[in-house]
Amino acid sequence: MFALGHAEFGDKIDPDDAEIHAALTAARSFMENPRALESLGRHEYRINRVYQSIRTELQQVQAMRQERERAELIRAADLLCDGKQHIAIAAGHALLAFALE
Repeated sequence: MFALGHAEFGDKIDPDDAEIHAALTAARSFMENPRALESLGRHEYRINRVYQSIRTELQQVQAMRQERERAELIRAADLLCDGKQHIAIAAGHALLAFALE
């Protein structure tokens, strides 16, 4: 909005200082179109609502992923323990068979 104001009103204001020129041009742009700022505020509010909604959804998805990974790690640890237990039993049987020979 203010950039358009600079393009439209920039040649109508001619102070020596560039910052003063920018401020006066922005003020004139706002004065010529005050509803544009209201519209920008509404758009910003809508964008913020969408952002918050997406952020909440992302946090939920991340929590579900973390829980799934935790459950998978527990399952893998259980499988590892079961595998070690089976190996120990098989080794014990082999030792017993060797001792009985």
